[in-house]
Amino acid sequence: MRIVSITEAKERLSALLDQVAAGEDVVIAQRGLPVARIVAVSRSYPDPQGRAERLERAGVLTPSRGGSLEILLSHPPVGTSKEAGVLHALLDERAEGR
Repeated sequence: MRIVSITEAKERLSALLDQVAAGEDVVIAQRGLPVARIVAVSRSYPDPQGRAERLERAGVLTPSRGGSLEILLSHPPVGTSKEAGVLHALLDERAEGR
């Protein structure tokens, strides 16, 4: 891990990013105190597709069976009349005792 000042980081940003891409962490310090760390994206943001596959294998995630978009598009949109509002729905639920 390399520690650099803010001034050095501004002057040598391209070189520091090359070092990060090569696998080295860079800590930026202000008056000797660490304030930021630059790490390679591959380590800080894991592959979302790979994560989804691991969760599927573990049985935690169930993949979509497809067709949800078609179902959504096959239903007509909700009207915009006064009776279609959230307040009206809430009052109806209260009246029905739900």
